[in-house]
Amino acid sequence: MRTLIVFFLLCCYPFQKGMAQETLVLTTDKEQYNGGDTIRLMCTVPEWEGTTKLGTLNILVEDIKHNNVWRMRYPIVDGYFQAELVLPESIPHNQYMITGDLQPRFFQLTGQLLNRVKEDSVRYTLQLEDKSIIAGSLGLNEEGAFRMPRHVFSGRATLFFSAYKPGKGKNTTHIAISTPLDSAYKPLAQTTLPLVIGELPEDAAFIRYKADSNFLRNNMGTLANVTVKGKAKTPVDKFDDENSSGYFKNDRSQVFSGLDGEFSGFISILDYLNGRVAGLNIQKNTEEFGEYLVVWRNEPTAFFLDEVPVDVQTIFSFPPSEIAMVKVFPPPFMGVILGAGGGAIAIYSKRATLGLEGRYRNRFVIQGFSPTQYTLKPVK
Repeated sequence: MRTLIVFFLLCCYPFQKGMAQETLVLTTDKEQYNGGDTIRLMCTVPEWEGTTKLGTLNILVEDIKHNNVWRMRYPIVDGYFQAELVLPESIPHNQYMITGDLQPRFFQLTGQLLNRVKEDSVRYTLQLEDKSIIAGSLGLNEEGAFRMPRHVFSGRATLFFSAYKPGKGKNTTHIAISTPLDSAYKPLAQTTLPLVIGELPEDAAFIRYKADSNFLRNNMGTLANVTVKGKAKTPVDKFDDENSSGYFKNDRSQVFSGLDGEFSGFISILDYLNGRVAGLNIQKNTEEFGEYLVVWRNEPTAFFLDEVPVDVQTIFSFPPSEIAMVKVFPPPFMGVILGAGGGAIAIYSKRATLGLEGRYRNRFVIQGFSPTQYTLKPVK
């Protein structure tokens, strides 16, 4: 058993006045593992034991050459959490680092009913990956804002909103949501823990290691002596700003615009994308009309229509002339069960915005915590 402890002063956090420091303790059961083993990762925050404090542990696991990277997040309740990281037999032998930081926030979603008239509440339904349902009602303040109860769940979930007293016809509830967990933050504490997977030469030594700079997503800071040059936003840039949310707001994506009719001459948007994205393999079944195999790095690609998960047949059948924008995300795409290896293709219909057709947003795909048993599948 080995432990690494890092202390951070928190004088910059007004809500922590009176507390000199937080202590983040990461522990693994061994220092060296082989393919097929399970890493038992434990986290404790001694100052939080026996308190009502809640937080989030963000974990980054990567080899020291940054070839394989996995990101997870876990709830810290009563100052403790334990996870199992399963190593496949094929995981490359290498020196690895586990980097953790303690986020002073817990999963909780806030939102606003944008087209509120007289409503004083809305209903919500949360469908989890195992098909179980959580439902309830939310009170609205004078601005139509609400705050959901804290629900601890792993993986992806679909969230639906509806009027408390629904009228006839369509669900016209128009909602905007956000989660503080995905917002900018400064960690209360950070630490890095080394380990070895597989057999290494006896004279192997850890090279100079620097954690992935993108680990602290939306990390706040200042840049000195930087000249910023801007350019006017195109129509598809504006469309992207107005319609992408959560994990779909990702500058790693390749964006294609259909606002000018670019897709109209194709039977399917898959035909348009074929050959335009390096690494994305789109194979058409010439014997069966409409059947496609879409993979990236030999892993199946995920599909979304207006940020709702759909199958490849839905993507094939959707008229290209009605598509405003396509975003292609290289693997791993973190909006799919926290890192599906085949990337993702998200299409946005012209019904979405820009006055092309009225649209009410009342259905969202949200990401909870990572599963407590997580397999580190190699991505290279």
